[in-house]
Amino acid sequence: MFMLEPKEMDFINQNLENAQELINSEDINDLLSALDDWIAYYSYDEDWSFNDEGRKAQNMYDDIYYRNIAEYE
Repeated sequence: MFMLEPKEMDFINQNLENAQELINSEDINDLLSALDDWIAYYSYDEDWSFNDEGRKAQNMYDDIYYRNIAEYE
């Protein structure tokens, strides 16, 4: 299991398919890839500008990455 903040768990459970499977995966890249797909699909407005929700999700992605990547190096 990965080190995740409660707000990150809430976001993942509400927005990603197979959330529990991703959270329980042995490979952090499974979760990060799914989160990256969500960011690519939902984070832009009609002018292709990054929206507030996208910025929050990208920051969450970065936090999860940096908090968990040392375990796998």
